[in-house]
Amino acid sequence: MSEPQHSTEAAAAYEHLRQTVVEVVADPWAPGAEERLSTAAHAAHAVMYPKTESH
Repeated sequence: MSEPQHSTEAAAAYEHLRQTVVEVVADPWAPGAEERLSTAAHAAHAVMYPKTESH
């Protein structure tokens, strides 16, 4: 079974999201924490599920 072509990009996006979650959990009141988490989550979703778009 072959890996999807975007698997490396998806893994990188997931790792970025995971690291952002760790940082936000460590300091949830840091300036911009909510925005950073939201941005990382949306970026990871866009890479992992490229065909799902809201209209």
